[in-house]
Amino acid sequence: MSIRCPSNHHPTCIGPASDVHPIVIQSPDAESASSAWRAVAGIALTRIPSPRIPAISTRLWLRSIFARRRRMAPIIPQRLSVHIIRRGNNRGPIFVDDYDREMFLTLLEATSNRHAVDVHAYVLMSNHYHTIVTPPDRAGLTRMLRDLGREYVLRYNARHSRIGTLWTGKPRRIPIADERYWLTCLRYVEQNPVRAHVVADAADYPWSTYRFHALGEPSHWLVRHPVYEALGSVDVQRQQVYRALFSETLTTAEIVRQHVAWPRMTGRDDNPMDIGCRSDERPMNAG
Repeated sequence: MSIRCPSNHHPTCIGPASDVHPIVIQSPDAESASSAWRAVAGIALTRIPSPRIPAISTRLWLRSIFARRRRMAPIIPQRLSVHIIRRGNNRGPIFVDDYDREMFLTLLEATSNRHAVDVHAYVLMSNHYHTIVTPPDRAGLTRMLRDLGREYVLRYNARHSRIGTLWTGKPRRIPIADERYWLTCLRYVEQNPVRAHVVADAADYPWSTYRFHALGEPSHWLVRHPVYEALGSVDVQRQQVYRALFSETLTTAEIVRQHVAWPRMTGRDDNPMDIGCRSDERPMNAG
């Protein structure tokens, strides 16, 4: 296999079009993808500028290209916020009543403290949940999600006299690369009950962090993100600005853009890095 970069017309060109020097990779054997990665892995590549949130480098984008073939584990750069989505098995319920929701939040607080993961936002729906967190590193996030999922299922199964899995696959982890996407994700998460027609006003839904961000409801364990704090110099101003942002419904273009923003990554387990959010949840009673 021969791969030459850059070329705006070559179908197998890898890397950004702005590379100054061409790269020719020869690999006649079946390990062509692995050889290509070894050839480009040490090259210093450009980074996405962001004043407050660590950027995802083009190197991670290149790594994701080969993740489909090599089943690589997801990379979570240090102190990068991550949007977590986890659904019930076969889209079944994961919360039956308020006791289950309170138990889940108690475990979310405990496991996030245990692994030094900052929790910024969440919403609990009947068959799935969303949360936005900032882990210290990839290992801390993995351990928190493992402990949270395992400990909740043990208690849920015991309480409801059931056995077996509660979740469908692993949690989806979607890194948030810049400030604009962070605010879009926050609105996306906290607008879930409104989009699902559970409530008309997000303030009427007690199982999200909307009241925390928009109304100043106190919390002893949630952590305000620097992007949110930059909305104003005092709490009242931040809440007012956020309510104004929140009142604007996310457009189809804003949601679709989460899928095509550069670097383009899908968020699936076989290619787990993604920028932004997804528009794939259904109303609470949907199948």
